[in-house]
Amino acid sequence: MKTTFKYACLAEFLLFALGAAAQSQPPATDVPAFTAQGAFVAIVVPDLDVSVHWYELNLGLHLVKRGKSSRVPAETVVLGGHNLFVELIHHKGKALPRVDNEASVPRVLKAGVIVSQKDFDAVAAYLQETRHRGRNI
Repeated sequence: MKTTFKYACLAEFLLFALGAAAQSQPPATDVPAFTAQGAFVAIVVPDLDVSVHWYELNLGLHLVKRGKSSRVPAETVVLGGHNLFVELIHHKGKALPRVDNEASVPRVLKAGVIVSQKDFDAVAAYLQETRHRGRNI
């Protein structure tokens, strides 16, 4: 039940973020730094098949690829749909180290947005300019 609640909260957040990015129109005077065209998230899960089924059923995602890692004892599934990609990772064997009181699973490893090359270049230029001024972001 607790795991289902965490998945539901994560799904709600992702759908809200994507919906807000896709539907909101900034005032003509506001120009966003970049526009997200999609999002991705990677999550460590305790049961890969159950998690795949949940994302397919609740978010309408479909299988993009499934495979085993050549570096660590883990299996991964990438699901996609609605400009969202979800990578589910199931580690086999020894548990990974945790930070402080971090839950073992599900655990978000990475998340981000998908942008156009033009927007990526604009953000990279901004970060480089900021670095030249002695500020780190």
